[in-house]
Amino acid sequence: MRQLIRIIGIWIGLVVNHSPIFGQSKFSFSISAAPGYTYSNTNATILLPDNSITIPVDVEYQQKGVGYSVGILARYELSTHFSVSTGIWLNHNHYNQPTISTNPDLTLNPTGVQVVGESSTTRNYQIPVLVNYQSSTKRLSPYFSAGTYINFPYTKIYAEGTGTLPNQKIRIYPTLGAGIKYQLSNHLSLITQPTFTYLIPIRTYNSYQYYQLSLQTQLLYKF
Repeated sequence: MRQLIRIIGIWIGLVVNHSPIFGQSKFSFSISAAPGYTYSNTNATILLPDNSITIPVDVEYQQKGVGYSVGILARYELSTHFSVSTGIWLNHNHYNQPTISTNPDLTLNPTGVQVVGESSTTRNYQIPVLVNYQSSTKRLSPYFSAGTYINFPYTKIYAEGTGTLPNQKIRIYPTLGAGIKYQLSNHLSLITQPTFTYLIPIRTYNSYQYYQLSLQTQLLYKF
């Protein structure tokens, strides 16, 4: 969190010192916050040893979580209706103990293998890259966004300690948002958007679902 606050301070300082170069009041920045709900359900077939052979086992892994994202966004107006924005967010989520079921039931398997899950907390940084559409120039206007979140490798915290997960890569999360933009003054606006984010799987599963619902709120300052 301290690192994010430091980044925000440096970024705001640069904007204040160099804002004239943007001209035409096309450039703006916002402080954003978004509570969120995450759901995942994965079904995959794995091979487990059973004495001298391997047996296929269907594993279903379901988990839910709640969390938040906070950070800053810079926005540039392409026209009266379209704009692009990017920035950096700190993403924090807490996941409950997952529900794991297997077929055949591993608790009854003679190998004695059991699948165990536990609650966890994750933290990471993400960079949103968004195209925005404002349908009206009136004080109150519908506001739509589409793009991706670029997620950096995250740290997962269990009850017994902390560790960065191995073999992680930068992940891409497509996202859509639809809400409203309300102009509070000539320079200040409030944007509120329910958003839907989906993770594209990097491996083949029997079935896969991972999505996040959040309420993105931005306090936008226009130069």
